[in-house]
Amino acid sequence: MDRYWVADGDEFQYSLNPNLRYSRATVNTMRVEWEFCKTQANVLVELCCEVNLKFPRRLAMRMPTDTPQLLQRALHRIRDEVNRMTQRLQRSGLMKTANERAEDGLMDDAHQYYA
Repeated sequence: MDRYWVADGDEFQYSLNPNLRYSRATVNTMRVEWEFCKTQANVLVELCCEVNLKFPRRLAMRMPTDTPQLLQRALHRIRDEVNRMTQRLQRSGLMKTANERAEDGLMDDAHQYYA
C-alpha cells in the first residue's frame, strides 16, 4: 500500500544523475531541506498539540545526520512524519467543519462523508 503524500517536495531540486547523488551541491541541498523540515515539523507538532491530536514519535529528530547516507534516511523519515501530521490536521479540520454543519442542520448525513 502506497502512502498518499499531501505536500509535494518541489521546493528542493535534486539531480537525477546517480553519479551526483552525494555531490557537494546535493548534500548542501539535503542539509537545507533538513533544516526546513525540522522547522516545519516543530510547527506542526505545536498545531497538533493545540487541537489535541496525536502526532508521530518524531524519531527523525533523534536520527544521526553525520554522513550523506544517514542524512538521506533522516530526510525520508521526517518527510513521512510531516506528511502524517499534515494529514491528521486536515482530517481534524474536515471533521470539525462536518460537525459544525451537522449541528446547524446543513448536512444531515455529514458523518457518512467524513468518517
